[in-house]
Amino acid sequence: MNALCSVIFCLPVLLVNVEGSGLSINQPKFCSNATWNPDATTVANSTGVYSHGLFVNINNTVYVSATSFNTILVWLERSTSPQLYSFADLSGPGAIFVTVNGTVYIYNSMNSGSIYKWVPNVAGVSGVVTSVSSTCNGIFVDIQDNIYCSMSDVNKVIKILTGHSINITLTIAGNGTAGSGPYLLNIPRGIFVNINFSLYIADCGNNRVQLLQQGYTNMTTVVGSGPNQTIRLQCPTSVVLDADGYLFIADYNNQRIIGSNANNYRCIVGCTNGIGSASNQLSQPWSLSFDSYGNIFVNDFGNSRVQKFLFISNSCVYHEIFCSQIHLDRGLLAVGYGTDSGKDYWLVRNSMGVKWGEQGYIRMTRNKRNECGIATSASYPLVPKM
Repeated sequence: MNALCSVIFCLPVLLVNVEGSGLSINQPKFCSNATWNPDATTVANSTGVYSHGLFVNINNTVYVSATSFNTILVWLERSTSPQLYSFADLSGPGAIFVTVNGTVYIYNSMNSGSIYKWVPNVAGVSGVVTSVSSTCNGIFVDIQDNIYCSMSDVNKVIKILTGHSINITLTIAGNGTAGSGPYLLNIPRGIFVNINFSLYIADCGNNRVQLLQQGYTNMTTVVGSGPNQTIRLQCPTSVVLDADGYLFIADYNNQRIIGSNANNYRCIVGCTNGIGSASNQLSQPWSLSFDSYGNIFVNDFGNSRVQKFLFISNSCVYHEIFCSQIHLDRGLLAVGYGTDSGKDYWLVRNSMGVKWGEQGYIRMTRNKRNECGIATSASYPLVPKM
């Protein structure tokens, strides 16, 4: 890194913090060549404890369902030891989702199955939200607090409308019969609902990810088995979208995590060594979740552990050819410049805190026709000689 005196630039807003999306789930923004360390660190490891429940909220708190212990484990950011929570009416907890205000929704297998609501540190508001007729392998809560449950055993996804005097349950995808048609599902598992209420479904038995847009009855295949197959999936079990709407998928029987970008789909982790328990291997990865820094947490179900794959922040230099050189609306501080893998960049600090970009900084392309107007209205302080 070469030294540079501090210069204030006026720039457009380049990245949007995930908290502005309205969702409680982390959706980082990545460049097209983003990479992750293939060797994971183990966050939690205990035989027989971990089930299908993993969630990392926007405060980087990690929640895991410990099925055999009827317990929810919670790691606060930078904590190495979990807090343990258990309830008299919680048995066999599974899929889990945490809202912006900290409300936790959990599939509870007790009493033939229910969705359990837990508000930490608030008495009298926790309990069963609704009974369900089959196991929820995936739970999602949209920006209107409606609850979605994917039911693998009966091949459908239900939506529970919560803004009424009584909850209203609708079947919105699949009809209870296994199939591969545009309105059918076969062992649906993980689900994701974006701010436009588009529903993405990891359709495990059909080796594909399906998209159901609001107002439609038929689904379209986004990736996987179909006429336009771009990558071969073997029982996808989880799907998450980043800030740009690109998909990241737990490919259960291929023992890997794959992701998409502007170019296509590619393997992210678990790419070369097959099934196993080494730090660069997975065994039946069930679900994944990002933290606000772009690190990937994976529920490595076959190994009864939770793995964390670190985002390699210096793999990205921001480059956007449509970023205006003229229309400027934000002042940032340039603190340095350099070259990484042949890419010249400015190192720039924003004022949005350490959860923005690379710990509060961004590498912006340099020597690219004044992209984003980075040299259009530069200024620097002059200190008079004493």
